[in-house]
Amino acid sequence: MIDFSAAPQLDLREQHFRIPGPGEGMSLFLRFLPAEDSGLRSRRAVLYVHGATFPSALSIGHRFDGKSWRDALVVAGFDVWGLDF
Repeated sequence: MIDFSAAPQLDLREQHFRIPGPGEGMSLFLRFLPAEDSGLRSRRAVLYVHGATFPSALSIGHRFDGKSWRDALVVAGFDVWGLDF
């Protein structure tokens, strides 16, 4: 099992959450990055769920030439959650 307790932050505003699972030693790890535009009337969220063997830090959070897909969604006003099993 991968230990996400010391997972590096990809962005200074990023928050980490761990949700206990149904069995011993099982949990979900979530990376959260809030939207840049907090002036929106209603909040919009994106939950990125990927394959079990590839973490969100290397998919939605990976930066190519300084920008990731997650960065683009945050700029567009979305709160972005990346789920790792």
